[in-house]
Amino acid sequence: MYPFETLCNWDSSIKMNDHAKRIVLNTKGTKDKEGHEVSDEIKAMLSYMDGNAPESEYSKMLDDAVKQIKGSQERRLEYMNLNVFSADERELGDYRRVVSQIRGNNDLLSDDAMIKFMKISPEVLQLVRKVISEHPDWDDEEVADEVLAGLD
Repeated sequence: MYPFETLCNWDSSIKMNDHAKRIVLNTKGTKDKEGHEVSDEIKAMLSYMDGNAPESEYSKMLDDAVKQIKGSQERRLEYMNLNVFSADERELGDYRRVVSQIRGNNDLLSDDAMIKFMKISPEVLQLVRKVISEHPDWDDEEVADEVLAGLD
């Protein structure tokens, strides 16, 4: 098990202090970082997560919940919608970064350099510039949202 905490990328002395506890588990692992054996319950759960039949009460409970969700059409639709939403948010984030990079490099780089560096089409570059010029008060996310709407 590997514990993690949320830190600022720019200044690692700044912690999120969200009190969230995150751990990363290796399904093949049997010891913690101090070399202590992990509990049989955790081993059974890791074995189940690795694709083996559930052995413990907890892993059997997980297996039942997974089967119930997989068998539910409503849950499948929720999962599918969540995946679509996640993909849309990732795309918006990608375009938000593009907008930010264009704003920051507009006077520094040629169009060809920006297109190559950002891996975007000339049409995207021109559309971002158009939206920024029409709405100079908009933030990067608003511009990115408008750019995505214009690409559809």
